[in-house]
Amino acid sequence: MKYAALISLVVLLGGCVDMPEVNEVDQAISDFVVVGELESLDSIRLRERDSWYRITDYFVMYKTRDGEYLFEFARPCRELRDPSRVTPDARHDNRIRAGFDTLRGCRIHRIYGLDEGQAEEVRGLGG
Repeated sequence: MKYAALISLVVLLGGCVDMPEVNEVDQAISDFVVVGELESLDSIRLRERDSWYRITDYFVMYKTRDGEYLFEFARPCRELRDPSRVTPDARHDNRIRAGFDTLRGCRIHRIYGLDEGQAEEVRGLGG
């Protein structure tokens, strides 16, 4: 009986613990990826004049001559808050691979290819 009361108290107190609040923009982009059934790519080819746009600490738009891509990080990438030129840390043959390569030291978890309309919508979600 004592153990049941103790377990109930622990569960009750656990419910009172503040959970980290999910950023609305991160959630909106995650929902967009799921609803839009965006395909996760293994890698993309890098070009000399590539550019990027930070949306949040978890998402970056990356633009190449071939198109636009959404990079997702598994952890917050606060290093991208610095507006200086950031280049990907590609390991092999001018390709950046999801799960292996990094952007400013942050491992790229997933890469999603975007068409023009999708890219515009993601930019709109970022504010």
